[in-house]
Amino acid sequence: MSELVAMSTAASLRKEDLHASLSDPVLDTMNFLNEITFRYPQAISFAPGRPYDGFFDTEQIFTHLRRYLDHLADSGASPEQVRAAMFQYDPTAGRIRELIASSLREDEDIDVPTESIVVTVGCQEAMLLALRALISSPQDVFLVSSPCYVGITGAARLLDIAVVAVEEREDGFRCADLELAIGAERARPLSPCLLRGARPLQSSRDHDADGNPPRIAGLGRASRHPDRGGQPVPDGQSRAAPSDPEVA
Repeated sequence: MSELVAMSTAASLRKEDLHASLSDPVLDTMNFLNEITFRYPQAISFAPGRPYDGFFDTEQIFTHLRRYLDHLADSGASPEQVRAAMFQYDPTAGRIRELIASSLREDEDIDVPTESIVVTVGCQEAMLLALRALISSPQDVFLVSSPCYVGITGAARLLDIAVVAVEEREDGFRCADLELAIGAERARPLSPCLLRGARPLQSSRDHDADGNPPRIAGLGRASRHPDRGGQPVPDGQSRAAPSDPEVA
């Protein structure tokens, strides 16, 4: 044990030696937005995406836990199985997938197989998993609307994914602008800038071994904050700018 302590004290980790995403100043954005919310509790802020907690009641936690325990028991689970469900490791894709599938069918008329559902710890984990699954090649490009949610660009930086901003206009996002951006990226001889830290670094990645241009991946407008509008630009200009997207 003493040797391990000596090794840990002797070794030093410098931020510049770690992944570039850890030096990104945008990392402090959400902390700043939350701090402002705490400082001015009467203000209504759409920036951090915080739900209004005036509708919450602490007792609801125990009510919903008891309801779920009763559901397990009514479904035929033994006391041992109920205990295991609460205290043991969950299935990797989540424990309540069948309930989510049932809710989607009854409330939204969407029929999704239970095995196709993944339960995540918040939207941030969902975005990270989606990016990791969709961006499968170094030639892939991720298009985001600008301004956009800082969490999606942060996840892309963490995974070393090339990000290209498609600016919104004053009246919202336009599919025609997205089509222009896709065309511009497919015609680009080099893949777009790879975001590292506060500034983009030009990537030297060419088309793949078969001569194919970079592929385009996107998560649609779900990663966009609705409270911030983009700036208009003249018609006919490409929306794919190799620069940092503005974050909301």
